[in-house]
Parts: sequence; C-alpha cells; structure tokens
Amino acid sequence: MTRARLGIALAVATFVTAPARAGEGRAWASGVFNTAKVEASESRDFREFAEDGSVDVDYAFDGGPGGEIGIEYRLKSGIGLQVAAAFGTRDGSLRYTAAFPHPLYLNRHRTASGEQDGVSLTETAIHFDFVYGKRGPKWEVVGFAGATLFNVEADVLDRPQYTHAYPYDSVSVLPATAVSRSASKVGFNAGLSVDYRVGAKFAIGVQGRFSGATVELDTPPEGTLEIDAGGFAIGAGVRLYF
Repeated sequence: MTRARLGIALAVATFVTAPARAGEGRAWASGVFNTAKVEASESRDFREFAEDGSVDVDYAFDGGPGGEIGIEYRLKSGIGLQVAAAFGTRDGSLRYTAAFPHPLYLNRHRTASGEQDGVSLTETAIHFDFVYGKRGPKWEVVGFAGATLFNVEADVLDRPQYTHAYPYDSVSVLPATAVSRSASKVGFNAGLSVDYRVGAKFAIGVQGRFSGATVELDTPPEGTLEIDAGGFAIGAGVRLYF
C-alpha cells in the first residue's frame, strides 16, 4: 500500500470507526446539480403530396439545478433502507433538417433547416436504496445503491411548418415550435454521502449520486426519441437524525 493510500485509510478510520446503530434514522434536504449534459437525436417520416418526407432532429440539454429530499432507517447495525425524491430542470436547444415532398414532381424533395432555443427537460426520480453506513464522533459515511423510477418531460419538435410559392422548388420554414412529451422508466442509482454533525440531531452533508435509464418519448406525428435520464449529480444540504 502506498503512503497516500495508507494516509487516506487512516483518515477514514479516524472519522468513521463503527457501523451506524440499528433503529436510527435520518432525513435530509439538499440542493443538487446534475453535471451530465444530455444529447439526443431522432429521425421521423411524414406523408405529404403522396410521398414520404423526413425530419432529422438533434437535441442538446445542459446540466442543471434541482433538489432532493429523503429519509433513511437502519434495520440492523450499519444496514438500512432509504427512499429519496429528486427533481431537476435543464435548458437546451434543438436543430433540425427536413426534406419536404414536392407538390408537382415525385422524388424532388425540398430541404430546409430550423432551430429553436429555450426548450427544457424536467426530470423527477424516486430512489429506493439499500444502504450501509459507518460513523464516528462527528462524521458519518453512507454508501447506497438500488432502483430508480424516472419520469422525464421534455420539449420536442412539433411537425415543421413552412410556406412555398409556385413553382414550389423551395420552402421557407416558419419558426420551430415545440410540444411537451413525457414518459417513465425504471433504472438504477448508486452513490456516497458524507455527513458532519453540528449537534446531537443535526448535521450538514455532501453527496454524490450516479443514476441512469433510457426513456423513450413519443414525438409527432409517429416518431420516438430516446433520452438518457439521470447522470452524475452532486449535492449539499442539512440532515436531521432521529
């Protein structure tokens, strides 16, 4: 073992020397920030002038802020269960390229592109976890892992609208519009929290949680968009022990 690893091991042993006791519990409220950026794309077809047109759309959402509340109970020494509810919002944009059938000729599609900023993605998650915790006089470290129920609501591109005039060889797309779509999916999560007690019942803490699932959203008229929910979120807040 290197000196650095030995030092870390000794420091952890100093802070957390025994498993958390059975029958104890804690509740918490934290502000969180999801660091993961979400990028997704889709291709869809539509029928017009007796031909199939197509739309290719790219979405990009930044990381964003949110919050989390939860409660935990120790069933036996060190081992317990926790349930947490988290939410967050991300801002993003979409870009698309469409091929529109010609009203007078077959196989002579008109192409055009558009974009829209200011679209958003809202995510809620319910985490159900097994936990194992160790504690010292002031510190408590808890590892957790389990299942997550995600619900994702995102702004997706509506069917592109355009204008054209004779001889109809080109189109002018109108400003892109978005519609909201939502779906749910079960995934997973795992992470670690570290608390520092500032009183007999109160503590401040930090936490890191990685979670993930792939959610499928329906897009108009008959498309599908796959969104990677979750990602790595960091948080800090207050803890109440009971």
